[in-house]
Amino acid sequence: MLAFVRHVARPTGLASMLTDTSSRKDLKIYYDESHEALFVYGDGRLALQKYRTDGTVEDDGVVPTCTSTASQQEIESLVRLMIQRHFVELPQNGFPNYVGAAEAFPWHLHIIMISSKSTHGLWVFETGELNGRREFIPPDFAAVEATLRTLKNSMTGTPCPDAPKVKLDL
Repeated sequence: MLAFVRHVARPTGLASMLTDTSSRKDLKIYYDESHEALFVYGDGRLALQKYRTDGTVEDDGVVPTCTSTASQQEIESLVRLMIQRHFVELPQNGFPNYVGAAEAFPWHLHIIMISSKSTHGLWVFETGELNGRREFIPPDFAAVEATLRTLKNSMTGTPCPDAPKVKLDL
């Protein structure tokens, strides 16, 4: 199956989130790179959901979820990095993704979505090689991704309390 990424408007006003805590509270960031979805909220809440590589959910229809909290300094540092790296100015590429064909199409999706009160932005890059074409992640995307990965990795150690599993209505 062939799927294409939908483009949405880029978020504006990241700079205001450094000084206005109420606008930062509206910030939501979704990061997915390896079948572990990290949700970062402007108030510091973190949620990590792990799902199967085949896209199915457990028999009871729930997804294992781990929760934690980041400091406001960590959230501000992430926003500051996005501003410094001109993250929202990166191209919003719509690479094809061949669902269920990982062996035939060995590309790996890297997804970051930003949502503020009124606007949304989605950045998807793929890495790997197909038919001699090699795709790389831009350095500015990689810098933001590394910070999100650090937040994610801080949750996978102990103790990371398991939140109640979240039921997906598919």
